[in-house]
Amino acid sequence: MRIDQKIHNQKGLTLIEILVSIVILGIIFTGMLGFFSQTVKFSSYNENKITSINLAEKMLSEYKTTNSYGREHTINDKNYYVEITELSAHKTNDFEQTTELVPIVIKVYTDPSHTPTSLTTELYSYMEVN
Repeated sequence: MRIDQKIHNQKGLTLIEILVSIVILGIIFTGMLGFFSQTVKFSSYNENKITSINLAEKMLSEYKTTNSYGREHTINDKNYYVEITELSAHKTNDFEQTTELVPIVIKVYTDPSHTPTSLTTELYSYMEVN
């Protein structure tokens, strides 16, 4: 074998091949970072939504038993503001018993001024009044 053949038959990666592979990996990782940031944002939104739903259900239970509720709550370093409104009452006759059901709505906000954009949960229920 001659020296020319040995030089042309060397195995290994050239600088251009290494640079191309680094660029390809950079493109792949950049796409993955966008995916992970969206996942974190979506997870945070869902955590906020679940927390506000649980708070609304807790306030509903408290309001039904004591007819009062806490208006401001801090959970996981985030403030939630609860508003409970009684709507008009409806009477229903069921097997000669008259029960007054009062519809109520529980709204949970993340802003104390109760702006529509800060509304996270709206829960509707009925409260029985005898």
